[in-house]
Amino acid sequence: MEKDFSKNALLLCSLIIIFLISISTFSEFQTPFFSYKKSDILRDIRIKKVVSPAPKKAENKLLTTHKPAKLKKTLPIPKGLVEFEDFSADGQYLQPVFSKLKSLANGNQPLRIAFFGDSFTEGEIITADVREMLQEKFGGEGGGFIPLRIESAGPSPLAEVKQTKVSSYSIVANRGKYEFQGISGRYFLARNNASLSMRCNNLRPKTNNSTFARLLFRPLDEVDIRYSANNQFIDSVHFDSSKSLKMIEIDGKVNNVSFNFQNTDSVILYGVAFDCLKGVILDNLSLRSNSGLTLTALSSRQLAEFNRLRPYDLVILQYGLNAFPSTGNFSGYKKGMIHVINHLKASMPNARFILFSMSDKGENIDGEVVTHHLLADFIQTQKEMAEETGICFWNMFEAMGGEGTIARWAQAEKPLAAKDYTHIGPGAGRIIAKKFVSSFLFEQTKFQ
Repeated sequence: MEKDFSKNALLLCSLIIIFLISISTFSEFQTPFFSYKKSDILRDIRIKKVVSPAPKKAENKLLTTHKPAKLKKTLPIPKGLVEFEDFSADGQYLQPVFSKLKSLANGNQPLRIAFFGDSFTEGEIITADVREMLQEKFGGEGGGFIPLRIESAGPSPLAEVKQTKVSSYSIVANRGKYEFQGISGRYFLARNNASLSMRCNNLRPKTNNSTFARLLFRPLDEVDIRYSANNQFIDSVHFDSSKSLKMIEIDGKVNNVSFNFQNTDSVILYGVAFDCLKGVILDNLSLRSNSGLTLTALSSRQLAEFNRLRPYDLVILQYGLNAFPSTGNFSGYKKGMIHVINHLKASMPNARFILFSMSDKGENIDGEVVTHHLLADFIQTQKEMAEETGICFWNMFEAMGGEGTIARWAQAEKPLAAKDYTHIGPGAGRIIAKKFVSSFLFEQTKFQ
């Protein structure tokens, strides 16, 4: 009679199943001889919970606003106002700026703003109105730091500049030596018997005069500098060669200055600052054709030197026009600008940063000028830059009116923008400046 092994087979299968279920509970581990990866033999028969995805919000491609601040007041947003989006860890990013503003009336330290940008802000478009509005509100006078070369389609609202025996270099053209580049992305090489003069224009009352003027320079060789102010000779000063940034300060109400450089081989000049003791100072550091990425060419040492003599409280970054690609691939620009922002933050550790979005830009579709189809994605990328660097973001595109604005401005009876459907004029700049200052003052009220 044959033996019945079916019971043994059943027992063996049960033991194998129990063993496999048991080892599926083990965590992954590794030995010098083999590694074990966790397995789940019941994976295919488990009941899976299906979760329906949340519906997407229509038209909003941008990130949601960062978590609300713990200490700031929550206020109703006025109609048409575009809030700052604070991506700092505690949501209190601009508190030092507003604390400084509050103390201006009692202190002798101004609030300094550096406004980096491209051709969108050359000729003091936007910046002149922002400066004037903030100086009227918080005090201050003077046009701030002015490079020896002012790019403008017309007369500069700030100053008339004249120079002889001076060569110009910038980080976007005729670069020269990167180690000499100044905070404006430029430097100017003066030879023996070179001369420089600046006269403030009277187009705006707040910038017609200043409390004092400062020449920023670096003597590569010994030099004697003769200087005058308000058409009167002041002094002659000797400087030895130096690797550090130097400054000549002229006190008193100053409308015009002149300098002569004698008994020297070469001196690097950066510009003249028309400043005040207290109130708001705004430096327009715009540079035509700059995508923003070239700011990595500014050495940490140079930035720290400028920050030593001109410590900034707030830095505004307005870029995008010269980086806007036709392919829709923004990853390289995003990575590069994150590096730029961190580079500037490291060199100006006490400053707070606001990144502007790109403005509206038009393209022709079947004979109609509309907002460029890639712009929303590009602004999304800029917003991610602000988020990943922990700074503030301000949507200039939304503030100026959103889709179709540049076309309406360019096609108006009295045009506010150029027919390249990219650049704007002073009138549009004033509109954007008012929007920005309104957002800035609204943010300030949250800390009061």
